[in-house]
Amino acid sequence: MSEYGCEQCWSSEASEAWKAVTSIPIQAHLIDESHYIVSIRLCPSCSQHYLQVTTETVDWKDGEDPIYRTIIPIDDAERTELTSSKRLDANVIEVRHNRNESSLSVHETEIVVDVETKGPEHREEVLGALRADGYTPLLR
Repeated sequence: MSEYGCEQCWSSEASEAWKAVTSIPIQAHLIDESHYIVSIRLCPSCSQHYLQVTTETVDWKDGEDPIYRTIIPIDDAERTELTSSKRLDANVIEVRHNRNESSLSVHETEIVVDVETKGPEHREEVLGALRADGYTPLLR
């Protein structure tokens, strides 16, 4: 058995782990936009939770847009925090992962999220919620 999950959901062999974890049921959808989905999976055998982030980059070429999926194990405290956050109803337009910024260490990734809000007050509410959750949002 690995540090996370069980053989039914998180094998020590990467390709087997991917097949296994993507076959377990989704317990909750946190964000369900057309090109950005965040969900939580739950292994029925060992009760391990996994956070899944799916992004689709629209490139307007031949209808075959690249889709990226990241799945990581999370503990009960992380699951509770993710599912109890207040929904702010901001529209996620695009998500980009930047690993090449010169100011980042090799262990960091900058995540750029383009968000559409309902106006200046709603924008401040979204920024305040991000700051309260420990993020440092930057306006560009």
